[in-house]
Amino acid sequence: DLGSLKQHKMPVHKYLEHFNASMKAVDELFGGEGKFLEAFDNVFAEVIATENGEKTQGNGAIDANTIKKYAKQGRERMTAMMFLLGTDRQRYGDTVDGMRQDFLKGNASYPKSLPSAYALIRDVKVKNQSRHQDKDDIGHQFNTNGEESEGGSTDTRVCFRCGRRGHIAAGCGETKH
Repeated sequence: DLGSLKQHKMPVHKYLEHFNASMKAVDELFGGEGKFLEAFDNVFAEVIATENGEKTQGNGAIDANTIKKYAKQGRERMTAMMFLLGTDRQRYGDTVDGMRQDFLKGNASYPKSLPSAYALIRDVKVKNQSRHQDKDDIGHQFNTNGEESEGGSTDTRVCFRCGRRGHIAAGCGETKH
């Protein structure tokens, strides 16, 4: 179920796949592609119109095309927010909490679409992983600074499971992870 989907320890790209599959399943329950969040289009349009100092009803109301555009923006924002709320709190909690604090202060820092939310989480520097932005989801670490590690070796890969240098998780000999 989409409401309980959590990333836990899975790589970001796998979480995105699970998230998209869950969204598709929920949409099917509501009658087809995009139907789940479309149920909230009026609310989304009203929120975005209000943010822009506009009205959706009455004198001086925005036109139907603008309402549709705002509703689509709202669905995109909600999808991004649902994705972020399911990310691993241990790794990405500081990032999500920071966005929430910014929002409460009146600053809009939440990503406005799923691709931008994915890019943010994919590239964010996380707790206990000092060079996350240089590491792909399967544990490869890239030396982008030209630094050498101990002993003159240029192998700066760090296993995200055990934290030691010189190998990736797939080749990790640690039995307890």
